[in-house]
Amino acid sequence: MQMSAIQNNSKKASVTRIISSLIGNILEHYDNALFGFLTPFLAPLFFTAQSPVTALILAYAILPIGLFTRPLGALFFGWFGDRFGTRSALFTSLVGMGIATLSLGFLPTYNDIGICAPLLLTFGRMLQNFCAAGEAPGAAIFALEATSKHKRSMMSSLIDVSTMVGILLASVLVSILSAYDAIETTWRALFWFGGTTAILGLILRLQNEETGFAVVPEKGN
Repeated sequence: MQMSAIQNNSKKASVTRIISSLIGNILEHYDNALFGFLTPFLAPLFFTAQSPVTALILAYAILPIGLFTRPLGALFFGWFGDRFGTRSALFTSLVGMGIATLSLGFLPTYNDIGICAPLLLTFGRMLQNFCAAGEAPGAAIFALEATSKHKRSMMSSLIDVSTMVGILLASVLVSILSAYDAIETTWRALFWFGGTTAILGLILRLQNEETGFAVVPEKGN
């Protein structure tokens, strides 16, 4: 009876661990895709003083600028994971992604604070990429460790599927709001949605912390 309870707890922890990892991966690609899809709508709001074409170019320029922080994030979370453990690194990276995504939804526009608005938008994207560099590879390893050996190929496929789910989710939400001419007034809600998704992932990881992180035993062991 006790052995059965331990096995059930182990399976529950593994499932929770996998789901939280997939959520983190979905969130990362949702954030990246969402900013790309929203850029034409954000450009006139954050670069109001520029011509429409210049505003669009400057807004798109934030995408590669944000990528400069990814190598720094990878190095930092790699060191952090080695020092404090993979669980702590993933928890911290998901917290950072959630905070950055929620913050983008609260940013004032150029008409509110002038040049500080695009600077804050750029900083928010840099923070997202910094934290995502620790979430994506770490979450994949985290999920694979919780999967039995004969199912790891399928788990790798699910991780790739979750990447497309994040991109498609951002595309569908932006398309729906655009079709109803509501994107200019509801774009903030899309960032808030991403932030609340991160909160869900954090809750699952906290539950996993309580139930344990036992790796699924291999058959025959």
